[in-house]
Amino acid sequence: MLRTLALFVVGYAAYRIGREFIASVPSDFDPVPAAPKRRRKPVVKPSAKTATATTH
Repeated sequence: MLRTLALFVVGYAAYRIGREFIASVPSDFDPVPAAPKRRRKPVVKPSAKTATATTH
């Protein structure tokens, strides 16, 4: 019973802290935009003809 009561008190405190934290964020909050993705150069695969020619 005491553990349940302690769990309830800790849970309620966490709930209230979370609500206060969320309420402190302004309504016009603008998150930081993601960094632009860098484009990778396409991988150039050797043709089958040159790949077999180098192995012989």
